[in-house]
Amino acid sequence: CLEGVECTGYSGCECDDPALVGPLWAYEHSLEPERCSVIGAQVYRGCSMPSMEGLVVTTDMCSNELFVLEWSPAEGLIDVMNMTDALAGPSMSIPTVLGTDSRGEIYIGQFNGAILKLVPTKPTQKTGDINCDGAVDVTDLLLVIGAWGDCDGCSEDIDGDHQVAVTELLQVIADWG
Repeated sequence: CLEGVECTGYSGCECDDPALVGPLWAYEHSLEPERCSVIGAQVYRGCSMPSMEGLVVTTDMCSNELFVLEWSPAEGLIDVMNMTDALAGPSMSIPTVLGTDSRGEIYIGQFNGAILKLVPTKPTQKTGDINCDGAVDVTDLLLVIGAWGDCDGCSEDIDGDHQVAVTELLQVIADWG
């Protein structure tokens, strides 16, 4: 019924229906840069970029731009930051989906099949810091032991193989301190 804040006029749509929830942010399609479609929206809940905690990440499929939105339930939209120039590594090309892993890190799927992971330019978080408190210690060790065995999407699964096993234990030991 709605595209952004615009009513599509499709049959059966009541654009003033109170059940419809509007977007956090919308922009006009434009030629400079060529913006055409907001792709995904993921709230950052990872460990590797603590300053982004709670911010919303989104992209545009045509302009290949990356946006970070600061939003709160009380205040609504606070800020929109174009972070495209902050991207390091391979350039983004035709983003089609956003997703997260079990540790809250954000990935961008592209039309060509490539998957990019958002990472800080200067990593500060050690991989073995399961609880994201800035230290790899007995708490992280106990989390790994407590999740030992099969798991699907648990944060203790450091290597993403759906098992918490010796690999995760060795990573915590290697990052200890």
